[in-house]
Amino acid sequence: TLHDYFTACPNGGFFVYPTQSICDVKGMSAGCLFKNCDSRSYSYKTWRVGRQLVQMGLGGIPGKVDAFITISDFSEKILSPYLSGGRKVYRVQNPVNVDSKVELDLGKGDEFLFLGRVSREKGWNLFGEAIKRTNNKGVVIGEGSDLQMMKREYPDLEYKGWLNRESVFEELSKTGC
Repeated sequence: TLHDYFTACPNGGFFVYPTQSICDVKGMSAGCLFKNCDSRSYSYKTWRVGRQLVQMGLGGIPGKVDAFITISDFSEKILSPYLSGGRKVYRVQNPVNVDSKVELDLGKGDEFLFLGRVSREKGWNLFGEAIKRTNNKGVVIGEGSDLQMMKREYPDLEYKGWLNRESVFEELSKTGC
């Protein structure tokens, strides 16, 4: 599947963790091999490059794979340059069902929601800063490697951890979504 970017990028995110920026070099190119982009360390990046070479050589990924599954136009657009011509690409729709007929009242309140894995590449710091600067209420649903850092930097946010589907929709309804 093309859910993540490990098919083309050794760190799986096309993201430069030390500078907190989007990576602009082609995965597995010379520029990629020497770029210190890993979330852990450059030595860990070299391990990931080795894993990628094994995946490409012994596993034949992506070159010898006949078909791929995508979950969005976004990921397909990013990864299509890495796929060999003539490969079939199938779309699996997002498994989260949201009623498209629900009316949004974005001016309903002053509460905003961060929903997902709490790691830097997901933008928790942008969310926290926006809430802080606009004096709104922020609610965080999710967990992740940066959760404790987020709690330290933004102690006024409300942290709920992971919630079941019904509770997530209940929280969404409070925000006008």
